[in-house]
Amino acid sequence: LTRDLDVLDGMESSLVTTRPITQVIDKDLNFCHELYDKCKEVKFEDKGLNYFVVAVLGCQSTGKSTLLNLLFGTEFEVMEARRGRSQTTLGVWMGFSGSERESVLVFDVEGTDSKERGEEHGIFERKTSLFSLALSEVLLLNLWTTDVGRFEGANYGLLKTVFDLNLQLFTKQTGGPKTLLFFILRDHDAEETPLEALAETLRGDMASLWNDIKKPAKFADSSVHDFFDFEFTSLPHFKFAKKQWMDEVKLLQDRFVNPDNERFILKKEYKIDVPADGFSTYAESIWDTIQSEKDLDLPSQRHMLAIFRCDEISKDAFATTQKVQQELTEKIVNSNEIAEDFGAVANEAINRAIDWYNARAARYEEEVVSQRREELRERLFAVFKALFQTQLQLIVTASKRSLFQSIEKEFSDKTKHRIDFPVVAETIQNSTLDFFTQAAEKSVYPGDDSLSFKSEKEALILEIERELAKVKAAQLKLFLDQTKSAIITNLQKTLSATLDEPSKDMWKHVREAYNNTKERFDQEVTSVLTVFKCSEEETQSNLNFLSELEFNSLRSLLEEKAKDIQMILNDTFKSRFDLQDGVPRKWGKGEEEEVKRLFKQSAVESEKLLDLYSVIRLNEELPNHIFFRPEGDQVVPVRDGTFSEIDDASKKLILISSSEGKKVLSQFRTQAQMAYKSAMQDVERATSTGSIPMYVLILGMVLGANEIWWVLTTGLTNPFFLFFLILCGGGAYAIWTLNLMPVILTIAAPIQQELQNYIQYRLGWLEQQTAAFTNNVPNKSAATPASAPVQKEEKKTEEVESKTEAPKTEQ
Repeated sequence: LTRDLDVLDGMESSLVTTRPITQVIDKDLNFCHELYDKCKEVKFEDKGLNYFVVAVLGCQSTGKSTLLNLLFGTEFEVMEARRGRSQTTLGVWMGFSGSERESVLVFDVEGTDSKERGEEHGIFERKTSLFSLALSEVLLLNLWTTDVGRFEGANYGLLKTVFDLNLQLFTKQTGGPKTLLFFILRDHDAEETPLEALAETLRGDMASLWNDIKKPAKFADSSVHDFFDFEFTSLPHFKFAKKQWMDEVKLLQDRFVNPDNERFILKKEYKIDVPADGFSTYAESIWDTIQSEKDLDLPSQRHMLAIFRCDEISKDAFATTQKVQQELTEKIVNSNEIAEDFGAVANEAINRAIDWYNARAARYEEEVVSQRREELRERLFAVFKALFQTQLQLIVTASKRSLFQSIEKEFSDKTKHRIDFPVVAETIQNSTLDFFTQAAEKSVYPGDDSLSFKSEKEALILEIERELAKVKAAQLKLFLDQTKSAIITNLQKTLSATLDEPSKDMWKHVREAYNNTKERFDQEVTSVLTVFKCSEEETQSNLNFLSELEFNSLRSLLEEKAKDIQMILNDTFKSRFDLQDGVPRKWGKGEEEEVKRLFKQSAVESEKLLDLYSVIRLNEELPNHIFFRPEGDQVVPVRDGTFSEIDDASKKLILISSSEGKKVLSQFRTQAQMAYKSAMQDVERATSTGSIPMYVLILGMVLGANEIWWVLTTGLTNPFFLFFLILCGGGAYAIWTLNLMPVILTIAAPIQQELQNYIQYRLGWLEQQTAAFTNNVPNKSAATPASAPVQKEEKKTEEVESKTEAPKTEQ
């Protein structure tokens, strides 16, 4: 940079500290984008609205840059007069100046009427003037005093352009701030022409220029003073009044930097409210509009700036929540864990972002600020709401897990029901809902009315009710299963003797026992259902099930008994016919008629049991459910085995069908016939044979004395015989220990009977022979003892067969 040393000599120490400068518009009318970085470098963005913009217009080489450097401490390049007069400032430059309280952006605009621009100077001057006018609150007009009143020399053409452009700027703006046009008259001789006279001339000329421009209809009657304020000052000739010139510059400088000065220039009424952090963007937007030759609408430009800056601030504010979002996402989404105090954390992050936004966007248009604030809030709500929904699902899952764990813990015993189920179920439901509600409420953050967990809570309640209903059903089933076992046990206990010893009053006892059991368990189940808080429909359904359960339990018990009907008939017949006072009946001589009578009586009484066990008779009269009935001395089937006339309900009462009963009856009668024949054979043998005489027994002992003596003397000393005796003794001990004697006796009884009969027969024959020999009477029949028994046996067999034919018991 070069300076006029004569100008700076002795003054620099008293001026404001110099600041760096930057080019805004280059000589080719291109916007320089370094403006944003330069503003950031000097921390201009932190000034908010505490700054002013001052621009200077004037002819080339009139000392504009020098004056700005002296007034504001900038370092604009100045012309070195010794090298001749030429263009120094190219395009538009900006410098930073000011105190801690106020900052000033100083624009040094390329001089007008330069030979370097030639005939194209008009386009450049118009665009740069419009740019300066749009940005600045104070526009300095640097004029030679001698050019006042001249159209070209005083730049009246440029001023007319300024007025015209100003109308364009205000076309869509009403009530905006005025622009201060500050005329600085150079090389003024106060003795020759007072400043006030020059000011009056300029005011008149300004009014004339204003009247000459073509104005929109809305401004047809407007005055130049409606849009501009005017200030005038002058500086003496620097070369001829150097000290005075220095003093005037100092006074003028004080008017720019000292707010306490009565003639302070940078007043608030001229302020254009463009926040410092958005100034570079605002300036670029205005220049782009000027370059595109569009109508420049400053309110719209400020509105667009507000939108742009508020969007940027909104993004930055949103970014302040990134860390919280990442932490919550990692915990909730990636780790599937519930974030404690989610609502408080989210609310703090949202409020912090909104406060951050408000602090930086407050200087822009309230409407835009408010709109973007709500958009930011909605964006933050959307992000945290997505996390809230995921968190809510985790809470629901945790609540269900807690529910299942509580159910498993409280109802782990599958062998018995909990009589306190309603209390336990209510406790489980309340604890689960409390857990969900508390966790969900902690996840809600204020301000977002769309946050709700009502539907999730309702769904959870339904889930709890469904699960507890399953547990309730399982508990009731367990209770009914236990009740079933109790019913069966009770029926077995009360009916065991009745069913084991059937009588004609058997069904009366069964009905009494069944009704007592039913009444008892109906009351117990009803009481439990009341405790379980079952609905009327559930209660009736369970009572119906209980009634069916009670009947099926009885039927099951009776069916088990009916399966043994064959054995029951046989045992009953045996107890009546084969036994007498608990011991086997012994038939004697001449008891054939007694055998027939007792056989018929025992058979009929036994067969009556088949009818007794064939149908469940819980009602006293069941005429349509009789399968067998006694007729005289026998029992006959009533039905032919087809049951089409019996309904399904009645079929449940049938224990033994007609066809099954016929088979049982046939088998029973076959076995009864065998018992009858055996009894008749016993009577016949008793009739044909007597008891063995005593002398015969004595004779046997005398004749077998040698054998007895051998056993006692020689046989016991023989090892083989002794081994045989030990073997027989061991076998007898084993039979006695294992209780096999009844089995052996059962097998040996028929053999013993036949052997006894044969021995009795042979002894009888021997007695006859002995008597014949003693009486010395010849007996031809006895001459052949081997044939006689055969003949006699054949005769006896024919007689026995004719006498032992059992009486017919069925047609």
